[in-house]
Amino acid sequence: MPNVLNNDKGFSIIEVLIGATVFMLGFGVLVLMLNNVFLKFSVRELELANNLGQQLMTETLVAGDTTSLDTTIEYSGLRMVVVRDVSTDNDRLSVDLAISRESSGKELIHLYNEIFIPDK
Repeated sequence: MPNVLNNDKGFSIIEVLIGATVFMLGFGVLVLMLNNVFLKFSVRELELANNLGQQLMTETLVAGDTTSLDTTIEYSGLRMVVVRDVSTDNDRLSVDLAISRESSGKELIHLYNEIFIPDK
């Protein structure tokens, strides 16, 4: 019986190339997905929206301003749409404040607060 060498150990170059291609495609899709997540909201936008929202909420509650508001505000170089709904019910003042990007309309922050107005 002839002595035959069996060289079936390991992967062929074609199998390695196919595996590398599949890995790179998967990795590329993952990078694109993460990039889209990070582009949704920047930390600067969220911080500015939070500062603006806290400022408007404080002004509304301190002044007792009961008018609703739907306007565009430029704050530190960013244009944001502010929607403020104010309602009074008996001795309670409710303020609902939403701040969104002007360009895409995506909501950056949503604040809600209620205070009780003492009888005078």
